[in-house]
Amino acid sequence: MTTNLNFNNINYNKNVKELGFKVESWISDLTFFKTEIKFLKKIINTYPFKSNTQNLFENIQIFNKNLNNSESKRLLILKRLPLIKQQIIKINEEDFQKKHTQFIDEFNNLEDEILTFIETYNNLKNTIYNYVYGLLPA
Repeated sequence: MTTNLNFNNINYNKNVKELGFKVESWISDLTFFKTEIKFLKKIINTYPFKSNTQNLFENIQIFNKNLNNSESKRLLILKRLPLIKQQIIKINEEDFQKKHTQFIDEFNNLEDEILTFIETYNNLKNTIYNYVYGLLPA
C-alpha cells in the first residue's frame, strides 16, 4: 500500500499541523491495538468452542504466533513515533524548506509502514474472528 502525498502546494503551518495530527492518530490507533490483541489472545486461548475441531490447536498456535508478531511490530512502530512527533514540533519554516524532501520522504516511508501494518493486522483480526465465529456453538 503506497501513499502519495503532495505537500508542495500546502502552506507550511498546515503541513506541520497535518503531520502532527497524523502522528497523534497513529499513536492512538496503535495504543488501542494493544487492547485488541490482548482480547483476541484471550478469546482464542480460552477455548469456548468444541475441542474436537480439526486442526484447532494448530490454528490457535498460528494465531498466537501471528498476534505476537503483530504486538512486536506494533511496539517497534510505537517506539519511533515520539521521536517523529518531537521532530515535527521542532521544525521551523526555514529548516522545513531546506529538508523538505528528505523529511517528507522519511515521513511517507513511515506512513507506508504503518498502513501496511494496519492492513496486515486487520486481515489477521478478521481471520481470527471468522474462525472463532465458525467454532462457536449455534
